[in-house]
Amino acid sequence: MVKAKKWVVKKYFDGVPKKSDFEIVEYELPSLKDGEILLKTEWINVDPYLRAYNKNILTIYLVSKFELYKRLRIPTTQLVLKSSPTKPKAGETVVVTGAAGAVGSLVGQIAKIKGCKVIGFAGSDEKCQWLEKELGFDKALNYKKVDAQSALKVAAPQGVDCYFDNVGGELSSAIIGQMNMRGRVAVCGSISAYNDKQLPKATILQPSIVFKELKIEGFIVWRWIDRWSEGFTQLVSWIKSGQLKPAEHTTCCVVRDNALSCLGIESTTLWQSIWLKRRNGSSKNTSTGFPRNQTLKSSNMNYHPWKVSALTVAAPQGVDCYFDNVGGELSSVIIGQMNMRGRVAVCGSISAYNDKQLPKATILQPSIVFKELKIEGFIVWRWIDRWSEGFTQLVSWIKSGQLKPAEHTTVGFDKLFDAFIGMLEGQNTGKAVVKV
Repeated sequence: MVKAKKWVVKKYFDGVPKKSDFEIVEYELPSLKDGEILLKTEWINVDPYLRAYNKNILTIYLVSKFELYKRLRIPTTQLVLKSSPTKPKAGETVVVTGAAGAVGSLVGQIAKIKGCKVIGFAGSDEKCQWLEKELGFDKALNYKKVDAQSALKVAAPQGVDCYFDNVGGELSSAIIGQMNMRGRVAVCGSISAYNDKQLPKATILQPSIVFKELKIEGFIVWRWIDRWSEGFTQLVSWIKSGQLKPAEHTTCCVVRDNALSCLGIESTTLWQSIWLKRRNGSSKNTSTGFPRNQTLKSSNMNYHPWKVSALTVAAPQGVDCYFDNVGGELSSVIIGQMNMRGRVAVCGSISAYNDKQLPKATILQPSIVFKELKIEGFIVWRWIDRWSEGFTQLVSWIKSGQLKPAEHTTVGFDKLFDAFIGMLEGQNTGKAVVKV
C-alpha cells in the first residue's frame, strides 16, 4: 500500500493565511487498477490564485512513496497567448504590474519580442534591476518608492496603449487613468486585495473607460485551454532562441514553513512555480449562456436607499449585461453580481461629474478576472458611420410601439441653467431638453 501526504486547508483564510489554517495529512492510496499508473509529484506550484480561490481548493498533494512513476516536470510558466485582450502591436507602450512575478515577467518579455516599449511595476529595487538588466524591460518602477502617476508620465510621456493588470487597487487606477484612446486592458489578477477581509476601494475607472473608449477584459488561463498546445509551442521556441528567459523561485521540501510564505503573498519572490486541484461544480452567479434570454439590468429601483440585497432579489440568477451610466459604488455592486463572461458598456459616470477629484469605490478587478468580464467604453461619436442605420431601427421600433421615447421639457431659454443643474441632480425622466 502506498502512503501519501497532502496539505489540507482546514480553515478558510481570514486575512493573511496562517500556518494554523493548514495541516499535513498522511493517508493510504488505493491499489492500482489495470491501466492505471502512479505519478510522483516532483514540483508543486505556488501561485497567487491559490489565495484567491481559497474556498475552491481541496488539497495540494505530495506522494512520498510510489510503486510506479514517471518523472513529470510540470511546466512552470503560465500560458500567455496572443489571444490576450491587449493584443500589443509593435511601437505601442505596454505596462505590466506584478512584473517580476510568474505571469508578469513573461508578459513583459513577450511584449518586447513583439516590438513594444515595456514598463513594469514591481515591489523592490532588486526586482526592478532584474527586469531591466536581465529581461530587457525599458523601465521598471518600484511602486513602494515612487509616485506612480508622476513616474509613469515620465516613463511613458505618450501615454499607455496596453496594460496587463495583475494587482488591481490604486496603482491600477493610476495606470488606467493615463491610457491612450482605445487602449486595451487585460485583467489577470488583483493580488493587492487577496488578503483583505473586504474588497478595498480605489479611484473609479468609468471616466477613463468611457471618454477614452477603453476595452477591459478578464484574462484567465482556463478559458484558453484549447490553445495551450499552441501557446507552449511558441513559448518553447522563444526559450530555445534565447528571446524568452524563464526564471523560478524554488523552495526545497514542500513541508517547510517558508513554503507557506509564498501563499501569504509577501511579495518576496522573483518568480514562482502551477497546479491546483479545483472543486467541481458551478458557483453562485455562474452562467455560460449567450445573449438570448439573458438578464439586462435596467433602472427600475430607487438607488438612493439601495442595498445589495435588492439586486439579488430582482436578479437571483445574476446579471449578464450592464449598461453603466453612473459609475461609483452602485456600479461596483452591480458588476460584483454579474455572471461569468458578462458584458458591460460604460456610457457615463454621472455620479462623479461634479466632484473636484475622482471618487473611490470598491475595486472591480476581482469580478473582471474571475468572471472573465468584458467592459468597454461606449460613446456615440465612435459609431457615427452607423448613425443612419441606428436612426432607421429606432424609428421602426417607435412606430411599432416597441420603443417609447420620453422627454423632460423645460420651457424658456433663460431656464437653460436650471435644466442643466436639474439634469445633473437626476430631476429629469428621459431626455432633458429646453424649449426656447
